[in-house]
Amino acid sequence: MSRNLTDSIPPHSQVKVLWLQVLGLAGIQGAITLCWVIYKLYLPKLLVQFGFPVGLGLTLLIIENLLAAVMEPLMGGLSDKTRHWMGTRFPFISVGVVLSSALFILIPAIVIFGKPTVVFRTILLIVIICWALAMAVFRSPVMSLLGRYSTPTTLPLAASLLTLTGGLIGSLQPLTSKIFLGWGPAITFAIGSFVLLLATTILRFINPPEIVGDERMGDIEENLIPQSGRSIWRVKSWLNNKSYPPNASPLQRIVPTPHSLLPNLGLLFLTGAMVTWGASFFMPTIQKCLTNQLGAAKVPSVMFIIGISLACAALPGGAIATKLGNSKAMLFGIGVIIPLILMISSTKGVTTTIIIVIAIASFSLIMNGAIPFALSMIPPERAGLGIGMYFGGVTAGAGLFGLVFPHLNSLTPITTAILSAIAFLVAGCAIALSQKLPSTTNN
Repeated sequence: MSRNLTDSIPPHSQVKVLWLQVLGLAGIQGAITLCWVIYKLYLPKLLVQFGFPVGLGLTLLIIENLLAAVMEPLMGGLSDKTRHWMGTRFPFISVGVVLSSALFILIPAIVIFGKPTVVFRTILLIVIICWALAMAVFRSPVMSLLGRYSTPTTLPLAASLLTLTGGLIGSLQPLTSKIFLGWGPAITFAIGSFVLLLATTILRFINPPEIVGDERMGDIEENLIPQSGRSIWRVKSWLNNKSYPPNASPLQRIVPTPHSLLPNLGLLFLTGAMVTWGASFFMPTIQKCLTNQLGAAKVPSVMFIIGISLACAALPGGAIATKLGNSKAMLFGIGVIIPLILMISSTKGVTTTIIIVIAIASFSLIMNGAIPFALSMIPPERAGLGIGMYFGGVTAGAGLFGLVFPHLNSLTPITTAILSAIAFLVAGCAIALSQKLPSTTNN
């Protein structure tokens, strides 16, 4: 009878990843990627069909990325407050998904049923930009849930499933483009909208109950506590958490953003931007070198294989990062990929193939470690803000890249290789510097 009341709480090491929930999160990642694939495929065609100039699509993407750079951290931070006061992030996620799905269907509807007058053209542009912003409303909040579904040390392994799903859908674009174009915009956009709604509904159904105030003790354990032990668990959290005011409920907890987090947030933003620039130069470098050696006709099929390989490399990459430590794995990937990028443009034949294979494996360590890196830099109660700052850097980098390098194809392979190496070097310096700052997980 003297048994400790907390004996029912399972040890932290028993379950490290809630794979069912991670699979649901991967479904949303896949749905987001699918919507963007459809959007980028049809946007130029719909705009031209409605009487807009050919280059407007690229301009809109730049504007959307720059606006999203502000929206991502803003929505992530607001979702943190929503979770604090309401006990869940899903109000933000649900509103963003429903709004995105509705606007996504509205885009082709305006082109099909509207007339290319000034009024309808203006409405179409507003709807397009609003859709992109609506997508930014829920991405950071939903991706921050990964921190609840995994322990800090196994985050890279859990994140690899998201990277695999998004990478596969993105790499299959050459095969799916003809199918999507054959279906027409109405059916294709409706399918994308439905998939996004379905994936969100499934995740909402399998998402474990959230107990606000238990972040420091680990969400992974609280999700597995039997109902009879949760009150004891909550009391322990309350007694050990000095940020609770006396006689205040957990939902009244105030979690300010301390000034000490500003360097962390700045490094997250810089890392996101530089990884985006490095990737934006890396893939064209490979494509240009392959074109010079194989000819333009064979490049699409080779790039398709590279895309599939990059997606599949996420799984072993996540396993390696789990054992090595995520930040160390990212730095290792950057340290390997920089010299390889510079070597690609000056090699031929089998040597080029070997370099590309190793470079893809290194690149996978960098890309797969992004979300775990963001979560490790910020306290759990600020996970949405941390993810939002990283994604804000990604979208800012993408928007500025389109402005600074509008004629990327005119650059030589050695030029793009050097620029990619510089961008990855800056990202590596930011990651290395982050290890000197206070963080929730030193990995």
